[in-house]
Amino acid sequence: MAFDLDISQQSAWEGFLKGKNVGLFGRAGSGKSAVMQRAIAHARRLHGADRVGVIAWTTAAAKVIDGHTLHKFLRVGIAELPKERIFIAVKRNVFIRQRLSNTAVVFIDELPLIAARWFVILEYVIRQLAPAGRHGRPWGGCQVVGTFSVPGLSSSRGGGGPGGWPDGESGASVLAIEPEALARPLA
Repeated sequence: MAFDLDISQQSAWEGFLKGKNVGLFGRAGSGKSAVMQRAIAHARRLHGADRVGVIAWTTAAAKVIDGHTLHKFLRVGIAELPKERIFIAVKRNVFIRQRLSNTAVVFIDELPLIAARWFVILEYVIRQLAPAGRHGRPWGGCQVVGTFSVPGLSSSRGGGGPGGWPDGESGASVLAIEPEALARPLA
């Protein structure tokens, strides 16, 4: 499939292919979803659809990326339960437990829309269901790719802004994080 990428999108794509956790930052229309959809398709071909989690906060957003809402992905309600109780509920569902324990990559569209509490719960459940030896790693060792809308992010051709944002032609930016860096304690 032909796919033209600007420099920041190419950087995100290369980071994804190297197994890095990738954040795609940009204003609406900057190509974040196009890169993410390409990465989702690649991950499904590489790992199998059942090993790729694709999540969004709203049903409409989930449909765009051929995914699920977070609650449907975990097969839990929206009750305000502690993460440990949600984990127990998920663990009781053999189908969901098996799928989550085999997950290799998690894609989260418009990550800032997900309430921090649910983000923590999602990471906790995936980490707890990870294969032995990976429980101590963030996200149970899964690769994570997320999109972040940044209103007002400049798309001028004059280079990055004062915050050091890369500024490709699309106005999209990328942050690729080595998986091992997440496991190291902060100094």
